[in-house]
Amino acid sequence: MILIRKGTRKAIELSTKKDLNTIIESSQINLQELDVIAIHKSFDWIRPEHMEPEGETELGQIRALLDNQINECKELLKEMSNGEGILYKTTMTVNNLGKIDVYQYIYFLCQHAKRHIVQMQKVIEEYSKSSEAE
Repeated sequence: MILIRKGTRKAIELSTKKDLNTIIESSQINLQELDVIAIHKSFDWIRPEHMEPEGETELGQIRALLDNQINECKELLKEMSNGEGILYKTTMTVNNLGKIDVYQYIYFLCQHAKRHIVQMQKVIEEYSKSSEAE
């Protein structure tokens, strides 16, 4: 979220200095390369140590955090409602994605969350099956 916030500020700032309409007309949006992020084990990636889950956060806190992040992303998208998000790019090393704009970064975040949801659903299914077998 930190990089998305920063990217939004920079994109809006750049929109005062660049011809946004010309850039929008010449840009090609490709979100398909980000779809793979939603699929568990679809690429090799070793998470950095600072991203290792500690298991110390309560479920209610996690839900509140995710709700806040979703609402913040919606607000940032409103701030960039004229296409400003394409003006600022960040390097994404995950799956060698390279430079992605702010909109793509938000989409990346959504796909990442989707992957975790699917993982959790699989755990629930496995637990249900093992409980029924007993």
